[in-house]
Order: sequence, then structure tokens, then C-alpha cells
Amino acid sequence: MPTNQYVIIRDDLLVDPVTIISDGLLIGRLPQCELLLNHPSVSRVQAGIRQFEEGYYLFALRPKNPVILNGKPVEENEALAAGDIIEVGPFHLQIESTEDALVIRVEVRIGMKLSEIDVSDPGLSTDSLVEPDEKAKKPSPLW
Repeated sequence: MPTNQYVIIRDDLLVDPVTIISDGLLIGRLPQCELLLNHPSVSRVQAGIRQFEEGYYLFALRPKNPVILNGKPVEENEALAAGDIIEVGPFHLQIESTEDALVIRVEVRIGMKLSEIDVSDPGLSTDSLVEPDEKAKKPSPLW
């Protein structure tokens, strides 16, 4: 079985990039995982990456807590390509590749959710706000 190189770049932590030489890569929150993602929404062992023939594949290991690849849940396994985005809990893993290694850039996105609101909608303007009346301006006592 070939041994592969994985380069992990953690944009979410102040650590240097790490090169892992392994047959495969486990992703989860257990300390035994090669890519440790410590967050309660991440399963203990949630996914894995392995190389078969000429390509790398992502394996979902917890169907009740799916891994998202480019916006779609992974049900069994999916081929990876440069530019792919894997979502595991609040973590986004961007896949890049070199001749020698699969590069995984990790960032955390807590509190960020893409909105479907069109901010150019005139109904979202503050122009229609009215000033509160005098009663509403007075703060009420706390006791």
C-alpha cells in the first residue's frame, strides 16, 4: 500500500504547517485523528481521505453527521480535486494539491452563514425608520 503525504495548513490556529506521511488521513475530534478538529459538532471520527490509483477520495464515516463537499452531503465516497471545499462542523477544509502531497488548508467559520437576503433591496434601507416618541426615549428604572 503506498504511503502518501498530506500537508495540513491551520489558518485557525497559530501553528506551522504539518506534513503527515500516512496511508490515509482520519478527520475528527479524537486525539488519534491525523486532522484533529476540536468542536462539539464534529464527530469523534467523522471522515477519512485516502488515495486510490491517481486520485484522492473523501469517505464519510458518520452518516448521521454528514460531511459536506462543495455544498452537498457526502453519502459514501467522493473524488477530491483542487479547489474543493469540505465542511466538517464549523471547519472549512480547502483542498489543494502539489506533485508530492495533498494540501489541506483549515479555517473555522463560527457565526458565519451565507444569507439569501439581497442587500441591494430598497426595503432594507434605514431611510424609513422613525424616531421613537418621548415616552419610549426615557429609560425605565432598574429597581
